[in-house]
Amino acid sequence: MRNPVQGISLHAFDGNAATLMAALQREPINEILRDKDPYRQLRYIVDYLKYPQLGAKSYLLEEHYVDRDYMEDHAVFYSRSLRAYANYCKRVHFFNLPKAQVAEHIKSAAGLVPGADSVETTLSKAYLGFVVVKPIPGAPIGRTVLKHLPAEKGDGHLRSFRCVRDYDVHVLGLTLKVWGLAFQQQDEGVSACATTAVWSTLQKIRDFEDIRIATPAEITSLATRHILPFGRAMPSEGLSIDQMCQAIQALGLAPSLYRLGPADDLLAYLHAAEHSSFPCILVWDDPDDTTRRHAVAVVGVKTLPGSVVAVEGLTDLAREIRAIYVHDDRIGPYLRTDLENQNSGIFTVSYGNRSKPERWRASYLLLPVHGKIRLSLAFLRQASRQFATAVRKTLGQKDTTILSFESFIRQGHKYVKELCQDSTKEGHAGLGFKLVAECALPRYLGVIRVAAGNLGWIDLLLDTTSTPRSIECVAIVCHEQTSGALAAAASELAGQYACKAFTSQ
Repeated sequence: MRNPVQGISLHAFDGNAATLMAALQREPINEILRDKDPYRQLRYIVDYLKYPQLGAKSYLLEEHYVDRDYMEDHAVFYSRSLRAYANYCKRVHFFNLPKAQVAEHIKSAAGLVPGADSVETTLSKAYLGFVVVKPIPGAPIGRTVLKHLPAEKGDGHLRSFRCVRDYDVHVLGLTLKVWGLAFQQQDEGVSACATTAVWSTLQKIRDFEDIRIATPAEITSLATRHILPFGRAMPSEGLSIDQMCQAIQALGLAPSLYRLGPADDLLAYLHAAEHSSFPCILVWDDPDDTTRRHAVAVVGVKTLPGSVVAVEGLTDLAREIRAIYVHDDRIGPYLRTDLENQNSGIFTVSYGNRSKPERWRASYLLLPVHGKIRLSLAFLRQASRQFATAVRKTLGQKDTTILSFESFIRQGHKYVKELCQDSTKEGHAGLGFKLVAECALPRYLGVIRVAAGNLGWIDLLLDTTSTPRSIECVAIVCHEQTSGALAAAASELAGQYACKAFTSQ
């Protein structure tokens, strides 16, 4: 039997979803599918790529691409259908360079012209990511990794995408890089919204732990091994929260689940998870219809720095959040969802031709973490308030400096690396090595940071393998620019917290 032909073609991107669909040679939509709009995600992706900060100008189309996730789905589900679904996909790569320039770079690399490495670097800078197109009429969008939007928003807001990772993409003998987080559309065959949300969050965990990234079919199978509240596993009608936790635990991680109450807790958990570079799963309920529930993967936040009013000399940085960016399998990746207000815990989703925005109330937050992380975000939140209050009290009433506080989790070796990289003088770089030499650092540190604007910050480091009843404080670390009063407060508090203070003084 002859092998299938690997057809690859280069096209200009005109920003028209219909043109792209024609190039993909998608078959006509079955009339019964029209209400479900299976191409909504593709239209969203086209609109996303037209953002001025991305500016797609061309795309490369692979006619025959073998995708691991789809192959697994095909093996356990689609291969058993009467219809002969193909076991391969198409893949589309997008660039912000015109077609002619991309062709010239590819030609240079293919011709073994000296400097091919620079060709890969140039194309990686222009590379916006890829979309896998599955041969499933009702759910064509498979594994998709697109470049996230830049941090600056231009209106005083900032975007933060710490929950993404870099992907190596191989095409035409070149290795291109894109910084993002994988997304895909649910198919209601092997996956629903909860499955794809778990799948997206697990993509990032690979940066922290050497785990195998499970396919949607594997996640559904693990989740439904013992509990079947919605009937059979496949076709999938969704997963319960218990099943999501079961799947995460079966993959060797710990499911950290939070029932959301006051809006302050929601913002604190979102801020801590994003700052820790941990994508989380947010479970939404329809405030007007309690039977409707939806799960999304949170991959970024939008903040308004300096917008929080100080209370008793303290500002909570979590309350600077104004919106979050989610992978919503119904619509697309990096979908901005706005907080209705700071105290409601309700998010609004506006996209497409809806007459009014969708409203969703956040009810649960699920965070897959390493089993050695025993301190919860709730405990870190409480401890951060207590430490910030203690610092404020130690400085005294005469000191009117406004302090901000936040908490997050960081791998021990990465914290030391950041401490050294943040240095502007040799003495502070040595502080990181001194910390390692004198303290036994756990795999993951709980970090409580209290900052005084441009006067620097101090960190209380907690051992995340300890428990709230037997909490172990590792050290208090002072930033090199920390003012004398703040550094003195750190030294004084070290005695109260039974640990050593490290300063560059």
